[in-house]
Amino acid sequence: MKKILFLLATAICLSLPATAQESTLDTTSVAVPSAQEQMLVYENPKIPVYVGEVTYEPLTKGQKVSNVLTGLLNSEISIEDEPMVEGAKEALRGCLRDVNRFVIKTGEVTAEDKDKALIFSAKIIFCNFTEKLNNNLPDQEARILAYITLTSAADNTVVYNRQVTGYTWLSIFHTMAKTREYTQNNLWVDAAAAMRRAYPLRGHMLEKGFMKGKKQKLQEFYIDLGTNNRIFTNSDVDVFIVRRIAGRIARQHIGSAKVEEVQGEDISLCKVKKNGEQIKQAFDRGAEIAVQVY
Repeated sequence: MKKILFLLATAICLSLPATAQESTLDTTSVAVPSAQEQMLVYENPKIPVYVGEVTYEPLTKGQKVSNVLTGLLNSEISIEDEPMVEGAKEALRGCLRDVNRFVIKTGEVTAEDKDKALIFSAKIIFCNFTEKLNNNLPDQEARILAYITLTSAADNTVVYNRQVTGYTWLSIFHTMAKTREYTQNNLWVDAAAAMRRAYPLRGHMLEKGFMKGKKQKLQEFYIDLGTNNRIFTNSDVDVFIVRRIAGRIARQHIGSAKVEEVQGEDISLCKVKKNGEQIKQAFDRGAEIAVQVY
């Protein structure tokens, strides 16, 4: 019986056209590109940002009286600090320069920029300087509270709004000017960091760097962002695995790092802060590794 079946199968194969036989026997494989070879392209477009109003609403007489009474009860003197208000306004305008993707502009929004531009504005709602006793030692602290807003120039809708703060506590042996300076700087840093997180730089891990010990723990890696992107040393970096699921892009956070050194137009060295082993394993198995830099 087996011999009869073999003879029938041979006869069928011989009766097929040559082209059909060739296609059946063709075992040529098509190379499937790896995840790293078909990575997403991140353009990080520059955003024109026009500087609008930065305002402060002074305390009313009732609020000032309330501050004095509260201060007396708490053995402290709290004053509305007008010199610090001007410094806070400058800090809020200046911090825009520390947002990698922003191109700062003034004046009226041009027709060329209108569809893509944002308008920055801010409102300072609290700006106080306080002297008080702490464990019978005199202290001084300063606090600034403000709201920053980004509005679309195209349709005047608010696209970003956030509260930012500047705070400093120092001993009375420091001058008021030094306390103001620290507080204004802290406000600058907080506002710039908030907007960098809202508009991060996106890129990819290029290659592993230094590995330590017998287990070859990943300490550093390279990314494809550099001076072309106005990337800053010590910027925070989040690391993700990118997957394509049912035609959608899914990202899983796997670790974090800091920019250690900017080494060229499109390359920077990052130092691992968390989960170096997971980053190494994902890269070694050919996964697409994306980064966000703030």
